[in-house]
Amino acid sequence: GTATLTKAFTAGAIGDGGSTTLVFTLANSGTNPAQSGIAFTDSLPASLRFTSATPTVTFGAGCAGSSVVTQGTPDTIALSAVTMSAGTASCTVTVTGVTNRPAQTNTSCVANPAAFTNGSASISGTTNLTNGVANSCLVVTAGAPTVATIHQRLGRREGVGLALSAGLA
Repeated sequence: GTATLTKAFTAGAIGDGGSTTLVFTLANSGTNPAQSGIAFTDSLPASLRFTSATPTVTFGAGCAGSSVVTQGTPDTIALSAVTMSAGTASCTVTVTGVTNRPAQTNTSCVANPAAFTNGSASISGTTNLTNGVANSCLVVTAGAPTVATIHQRLGRREGVGLALSAGLA
């Protein structure tokens, strides 16, 4: 049999501009035979992106392979030539650095909003693999206004002065 793919974010919620890790898990079948030629592509939902064109991708014990990230709309990661050594019941592929697109926030995953939900339909190009992915949604909370934001909003009004002070404890 073939390995089964699942995935999840390590954090269910991040602040605006924060980041989380995306973990793909490959579960072997039967007597855990060696697997080879596993491939798939994951397209991130519209409001999420990788923090760079070269996020850290780590193959866990018993797994090896190659990955290529493409930044665009959507950002994608393609994994290819993935192998699982004999006796490996499951292994993970970890992608560090998933964040929201600027100012895109999501207060709730109750309805699995498409722009923040990475589900089975986001997986394509599967080879030697069963797609067992369930919906994985990310809450992105709006950050508190910064001093620069407050100044931008108030300081441009004619006749409005802005004085800020900060103390150190």
